[in-house]
Amino acid sequence: MFKQKSFEKIIIRLHLFGNRVFLLKNCFFLLLNHSMFPMTKIFLFSVVLILILIDPVFAGQEAAIIVSRNIIPYNQTVEGIKKRMPQFRFKEYMLGEDGKKEGTIADRLKKNPPDFILAVGPEATSLLKNLDLLSPRIFSMVLNPEKIFTEKVTFSGVSMNYPPATILALIKKVLPEVNKVGIFYSPALNADLIKIFEQEKKSGIRISPFPINSSAEIRATIKAPRFDPDMVLFIPDQIIIKKKLIHYIIEECLFRNIPTIGFNTWFARSGALAAFYLDYQELGEQTAELALKVLKNRQLDPRIEAPENLKIILNLKMAEKFDLQISDETVAASDQVVK
Repeated sequence: MFKQKSFEKIIIRLHLFGNRVFLLKNCFFLLLNHSMFPMTKIFLFSVVLILILIDPVFAGQEAAIIVSRNIIPYNQTVEGIKKRMPQFRFKEYMLGEDGKKEGTIADRLKKNPPDFILAVGPEATSLLKNLDLLSPRIFSMVLNPEKIFTEKVTFSGVSMNYPPATILALIKKVLPEVNKVGIFYSPALNADLIKIFEQEKKSGIRISPFPINSSAEIRATIKAPRFDPDMVLFIPDQIIIKKKLIHYIIEECLFRNIPTIGFNTWFARSGALAAFYLDYQELGEQTAELALKVLKNRQLDPRIEAPENLKIILNLKMAEKFDLQISDETVAASDQVVK
């Protein structure tokens, strides 16, 4: 037996479709009886047909967005999603807000299932993974999603992980003379990612991994004789996360004439030679594109997409300190420059 809300949705969609058919029929008779060249009639009818039939499927559908935290990157991602999916009526749930804890959100979604659910951030994705609902679902803004989908990927989404091949290719483009890249990492979190970096041979760059189980080990690692990379690449890691620690690594590397590259614009503005970063609104638009594909074809196998909008910021002041010559072409192609 249909719920009242579901029945109303069906009536609205039939009404929308009926209005489109009625409008199309009237335009057809108007063009048929109007005195104009046949080719002109065909062209105008084609334009009207496209305008009438474009994107009628999702008009008025409801979508729920669960957001892990009220922070700028997540909010910008949500903006990108809404920008690309204007035909949906969105309802947002923020984890951690009073009255909107995980249990409360889950109960609300079970009581009134939306046509589509999207999770932004790892906590929201974990919640969505455990919900027993038939609504299609998508996740976004998750680093290492395999940590959430430990057995198999149950629904599609966009991760925050750039393919190592892309990163190494860009490093080689910025610094062609680099042959060995050092990476500090936590074995518990990023051991699999380091293996992928090490397996990537196309760029010609060799990875020099430095496993760190606590921040106290970093000083000894940097002072050890084996610490001799051509440059150091920072990756998102739960141990190397504090700004004070990152500043220390950047300064020690500068003392040893080793340039560093980070993973957001803050690094490049804090002494790193360069940084790769995300445009979170563009990531939201990519997530929306994937969502529309899933909604149009429910039989698609779940898949995880890497971000398509890898951007780079260069610090030319640091390039001068390291006496590095970065090509004009590379500078012109960069998204931001610190002079």
